[in-house]
Amino acid sequence: MKVLKFGGSCLKEGESMLEVGEIITSDPSPKAVVVSAVNNVTDSLVAFMSELRTEQEVQEFIRELRDTHMALLRDVAKDMETKQMAVSMLLERLTRLERLLYGICYLEELTPRTRDLVQSFGEQMSVILVSAMLQDMGVNAVPLMADEIGIITDGNYGSATADLAATRENIGSRIREMVGRAEVPVITGFFGRTEEGHITIFGRNGTDYSAAVIGNAIQADS
Repeated sequence: MKVLKFGGSCLKEGESMLEVGEIITSDPSPKAVVVSAVNNVTDSLVAFMSELRTEQEVQEFIRELRDTHMALLRDVAKDMETKQMAVSMLLERLTRLERLLYGICYLEELTPRTRDLVQSFGEQMSVILVSAMLQDMGVNAVPLMADEIGIITDGNYGSATADLAATRENIGSRIREMVGRAEVPVITGFFGRTEEGHITIFGRNGTDYSAAVIGNAIQADS
């Protein structure tokens, strides 16, 4: 079994995303896929949180994120049902992010926990895009959020470390069973969650680290 990791520079435009799809579909090996956020999305989230914003600025920022991801979706997926499902999932994530940013705006306060949560949304959206693209290519791809499947961290906001034993217990057999059913798990990189359920990011190059943690958990060959 393999873990294939793709960074944001591979996801910056439709053409490069389709190349990712070709790499994944051309390899018949059982695999899990780990992805970063779309190129520059995490940086834009960090920059947006770096100063106080108005409601109008929040609305404009969410609109820009929506337009970026919807344009990519149009480029990489043609099947209408696949696109409709992806659009619904993307809009749900964008609505949650918008509410978080309004909260920061109203409270004029940004905690480490909220900062990590906001930064995780880039990966939460990119797995939806990549999964939709693969489904359009005939792959039984399933988007998985790291916090929901149980990639556990030590709770150090901004630079967390994974609890390898707890993560292996949570996701090892689940991922292997999915692969055994000819499913391709597409998993968010960059973040996990505490035992209490709070999202924590792994810091810069965190998706590389996520891929290694997932590889350890599922006893991947490479």
